[in-house]
Amino acid sequence: MDWDAIGAVGEVLGALAVFITLIYLARQVKESNKLAKSSAATDVMNSFGEVNALLTTPSMAAAMAKAKAIPSDFTPAEEVQIRQLCHRLMNVYVQGETSFKNGHLDENSFSILKRDIHPLLATYPGTAPFFEKALEEYPSTGDLDVFRGIRAALDSAAADASE
Repeated sequence: MDWDAIGAVGEVLGALAVFITLIYLARQVKESNKLAKSSAATDVMNSFGEVNALLTTPSMAAAMAKAKAIPSDFTPAEEVQIRQLCHRLMNVYVQGETSFKNGHLDENSFSILKRDIHPLLATYPGTAPFFEKALEEYPSTGDLDVFRGIRAALDSAAADASE
């Protein structure tokens, strides 16, 4: 066997090694993307879980019971709690929308996220003024759909409450 043949075999083996390495790396990137999507969905759901846990504390439950009526007669401490709840929910929505826009949250999870605010407002219409105020105070976020979704939910909650 001459050196040209040995060189050709070496080139073929090198190309094969590169091809196998590329396949391996592609599988690793695919797994990494799956993990990132799963992690983003888990983070968003955990954030909602924290909000739900907050709603079950005795003082917050008392404030939310008052929020079932319009107008609501909140104490100053309850107003602080409701205001912080609104900001916290808006932060969860921004987190979810950012994850969705970056491809880390699937469309089904994101649509569930967008729909979750309406039942809260329908059940607790006394929170609507606090959401309105939070929207005014919230930093400009460009074209984030979350705010249009909250605005529509507020309008719908107000319509439900007036019926």
